[in-house]
Amino acid sequence: MIDYRPREVRFADDHRVTLQEPIYSIAEPAYGELPDALQTSPRLAPPMIGLGLLEAIPEADLIAAADPDDADGDGISGRANQVWDMRSGTTVVGRFGWKAGEPSVEQQGLHAFAGDMGLTSSLVPHTDCMASQGCDDFPNGGTPEVSDDVADFVTFYASSLAVPMRRNMSDPGVKRGAERFNALGCASCHTPRQHTAEDAPARPWRGRKYGPIVTCCSTIWARRWLIIVASSRPMAANGALRRCGDWPGANGESPSGLSSRRSSPHPGRGDSLARW
Repeated sequence: MIDYRPREVRFADDHRVTLQEPIYSIAEPAYGELPDALQTSPRLAPPMIGLGLLEAIPEADLIAAADPDDADGDGISGRANQVWDMRSGTTVVGRFGWKAGEPSVEQQGLHAFAGDMGLTSSLVPHTDCMASQGCDDFPNGGTPEVSDDVADFVTFYASSLAVPMRRNMSDPGVKRGAERFNALGCASCHTPRQHTAEDAPARPWRGRKYGPIVTCCSTIWARRWLIIVASSRPMAANGALRRCGDWPGANGESPSGLSSRRSSPHPGRGDSLARW
């Protein structure tokens, strides 16, 4: 359950904004009482658009952007998260999920089938069901429950959802927002341009250039956020890197023609860039 209460925040330049401070509670836990010191780390659901483009970025480009020792001195450092690719049987750079824990759209989707819906597939033949849930008592959809054809359809769909066109690029407010976006250092993580591989699996994604379109943490963005895990900039209470709007000067102008959102990540406390 989520309730909200207003909380005023003052920037260093005395600019003030009001955030929606979420109050979380868990009613009727199914597996016993929760500890008093339980910590929660809520997230807005990640977007689905442009995942095929992100998957088509060459791994070498992601590794090159890691900058673990902050060699360029911009205050941003991180490393590429190495994960197990079940399809190839090798360790590769993670790209998807909240902490870049999945290497591909396919593996992310089939783990979601298993973990969120309890449905097996040939790639992920086991679910996260606990003995106390009595899953064996429920009807079984077959072995596997998600056929290879359905898995291929879902992977193709998730990979093919298009990125919306940038709008209002000549609008003065949009231009100011783009300038402020860069001035605040947001582009240090959200890199301005990326180029997909010439040998990407799907022809429409080969050799494509694209740039910043914010849609939450799993953004359709030419970005380093896939691999940034540590930074000298302020961190949120749960260890996540705070956003560019956390620093003084953000005034809510739309960066680079971005669509407005009712709430902004990570737990959706603000309704503008300044309240991000």
